[in-house]
Amino acid sequence: MTRFRDISVARGDDVIVGGAELEFAPGKLSLIMGRSGEGKTSLLMALAGAAADVGLSVEGEFVGDDGENRSIKDLERPVCCLVPQSPSLYDDLTVGENLEIVRTASSGETGLDEAMMARLLDGISLDDNTNSLSGGQRQRVAIIRSLQSGSRICLMDEPNAGLDVTTSTALLELVEALCEAGFHVALAVHHPEPFLQAADALHLLRDGSLTTLPATQASIDEACRESARDAEATDRTGRAEVRSRGHAHWISRFFLKDLWSHALSPTNLLYIGASCSLIAFTLGFITVTRYPFSPLLFDVTVERIAAELGDLFYRFTVPLFVGILIAARSTSLATTDLLQKQLSGSILALRQLNVPVWRYQGVSLTLSMAISGFVLYLFGLIVSLHMLVLAITVSSGLPEPIVRSFVSSDFFSANLVPSSMGWVGAKVMLSGMCVAAVSLIFGHRAIRSGNEIRNTGAAAVLWAVLAVIVVQTSLILLELGL
Repeated sequence: MTRFRDISVARGDDVIVGGAELEFAPGKLSLIMGRSGEGKTSLLMALAGAAADVGLSVEGEFVGDDGENRSIKDLERPVCCLVPQSPSLYDDLTVGENLEIVRTASSGETGLDEAMMARLLDGISLDDNTNSLSGGQRQRVAIIRSLQSGSRICLMDEPNAGLDVTTSTALLELVEALCEAGFHVALAVHHPEPFLQAADALHLLRDGSLTTLPATQASIDEACRESARDAEATDRTGRAEVRSRGHAHWISRFFLKDLWSHALSPTNLLYIGASCSLIAFTLGFITVTRYPFSPLLFDVTVERIAAELGDLFYRFTVPLFVGILIAARSTSLATTDLLQKQLSGSILALRQLNVPVWRYQGVSLTLSMAISGFVLYLFGLIVSLHMLVLAITVSSGLPEPIVRSFVSSDFFSANLVPSSMGWVGAKVMLSGMCVAAVSLIFGHRAIRSGNEIRNTGAAAVLWAVLAVIVVQTSLILLELGL
């Protein structure tokens, strides 16, 4: 018999579950029910030793077969294994490898004998790719994988969510088989009815408290009536207002998010700034220190080198370098974001309701990437010129104000207006639009797994970088009249 006493689960100062008492006996089935948001998943995470991984804190005691009280925090290894609601298998590994990697971590311990393994894996080969499995098969593999940890208590979070009648029946048979093999199985469920006949205990989680009820339909009906009464007694203030907004509103809504992610976020500015700083300082320092100067023409030569480097960075180096940096980062972000929304079904759900979500995202991403290209170019140019001045000053020994005037002399006209700004703007903004186009093309692809997201995102980055190089090279050739 395993007992958990006075278990409290909190997120920061918000107590989710308080003072919970649970007993898990071998060969028994427990049901935990409650409304959505009551904390069933949080409680399972705490019992499985995964509270800290999801930002939860847990207090309470654990009493094992030896009868000794221990703090739940002092357990060297969790005594419960958890099967999440979504069977999150590692798609890079085969079925067998998904099981073996857990067996390795548990030093070879497992509570499943060969006969039980064969029964649970019926119709599934250890060499199968996890992407080829049905939802029910993935769930079975996830259960088997959890039990490879050596735990004798198996917690399952909403195992019958979204299952058809046949698969639900198969799940019940699997649970009963585990109980017959001596495991304790605890299920967090919204619909406990299919498991009632086999259940030994029913726990109701409501308002942060866990209450043990008889495992009967009458107990469930009474709990539902009380929940309905509580809902009716709740004071609802205000009213929900759903308004119809124009297309421009939704484009701007997407646009502001994209502009922040791809241009204005501190991490992105740090990424561009650090990269431009390194390339500018390195190129400036090496050019001056390795150039064969004539002592008599030192100042004139440094002036010419500084002017040429300044013009090179302004017109060619920074636009191309920033364009490649944007392609490497923003293509990955945008493509994976779109693919994840594809995989989750959120885009499909809106399209089925005739929402032009691709139009919103297409316009938003194209505009935001074009503007991001120009904004990040200006930021990268400022950083690059400062570092170029510093590098030449350090390597030549000339005063910093003089070097600064040298660097800007070729691309600033007498009225302080930069030359060739049209060409520069075309390079960086068209580069940004190419990144958007590639992201949208690859983000539209139909995928079936997270592994495909990774591979598609990597391919999108390669094509975006190539597109930026081709566009900027073509514009450079036109600009130079070649």
